[in-house]
Amino acid sequence: MSLDSNPETLAALWHSLSEPVRAAIMTSPLGFLLALRKSDRPYGKRALDFLAGAVTGLITGFILHLAGFEPWAIWSANMGIAFLGVDKVRDIVDFLADKYIYKKDPAQ
Repeated sequence: MSLDSNPETLAALWHSLSEPVRAAIMTSPLGFLLALRKSDRPYGKRALDFLAGAVTGLITGFILHLAGFEPWAIWSANMGIAFLGVDKVRDIVDFLADKYIYKKDPAQ
């Protein structure tokens, strides 16, 4: 069935995707635009940052989905990752891991 003969096909295709995939697809343009904003990095590094952010958002979305969180939490996590960028998200995860898992004092 082609999209020309039945416009509902595209809507059905979109709704057949899981919530984490939809969130990652819709937040990718934001991540792409914010990756282009960083003028101190070459284009290859910007592309890798964009791809790493999209994959990180997708994985985080699936983790939240499997944990039973509402769709707004999945979308919020994806938007946060896209907005902050991979470097800042990595810093936050390192800080939380040091504080709660390794029981290190962050001031040291």
